[in-house]
Amino acid sequence: MIELDNLYAKLTRVKGALTVNQKQLNQCMRAKIDAKRVYESFTESSEHYTKQQFKRFLTSLIGREGQYIEKTKQSRTKAYRHLNDCNEALEKAFLEHERLENERNRLTTQLQALKQQLSETSDTYREEVLEAFSERKHWREVCEEIDEAFYIGQKILRYVDEAIDALDSAKSWSTVDMLGGGFITDLVKYDHIDKAESIMKKVEGSLIRYQEELKDVSYGWDSGYEYLSNSHRLMDFLLDNIFTDVSNYNKIQDNLSSLENLLNQMNTSQNRLSMLRKQIEKEIEQSLDLYDLDKNQS
Repeated sequence: MIELDNLYAKLTRVKGALTVNQKQLNQCMRAKIDAKRVYESFTESSEHYTKQQFKRFLTSLIGREGQYIEKTKQSRTKAYRHLNDCNEALEKAFLEHERLENERNRLTTQLQALKQQLSETSDTYREEVLEAFSERKHWREVCEEIDEAFYIGQKILRYVDEAIDALDSAKSWSTVDMLGGGFITDLVKYDHIDKAESIMKKVEGSLIRYQEELKDVSYGWDSGYEYLSNSHRLMDFLLDNIFTDVSNYNKIQDNLSSLENLLNQMNTSQNRLSMLRKQIEKEIEQSLDLYDLDKNQS
């Protein structure tokens, strides 16, 4: 199978070069558009021309019209040259793109012919084709699990953001409470705290589902969120002094820190899932290139 591996390696390099070339094409196109816009700003048909005429009138009043005209000509010439350079770079990138596409198509045709030949002459290759088919089926199932877990993870991130917003508001009202707030301040503060705690119950339920979808993947998601007990709330309402106010403020701050920590954990986990899915997609693509006899067949 050395010939198959070598041919696929060449095809992979050409595909990589095409990806780089496409980025260059996009950059050249944007550069040409910008250069053309600058150059056209010096033409008489542009809106900019009227403004230039007014500048010429002003410079003529102070005896510097000649300097202004010469500077404008130089800028226009420079813009024209830059536009030409951009056109040349774009044309070069297009030619390279065409060359790489032709090379990719040639190698793809060769690879397809070689796969067909091996399928007719090699028992080992036929066994690998069957094994690869089974692997792709498993990988696609894993992708479905990853997608489901990622969707749940995105919901968790939204919930945590909402809980942080609610606690931020509670923290602000807690600050007011320490500065001399009263019963109404406590009511508003606990309204935001209740909202955060309600959201956190959704988060905890979603985290369980998240872990179930990931199955064998082990992560230690722990928000460390502390719910405020009814006795704690009653003490705050009844005593309502600086000690209970500071205690509440500290608990809110601790919970905010815990949620920020959970947010970081979830973002890290979601990024890992994205990277894992891309890797699996790459494995599936490679398997199809090497062992799917119908791929790229006209």
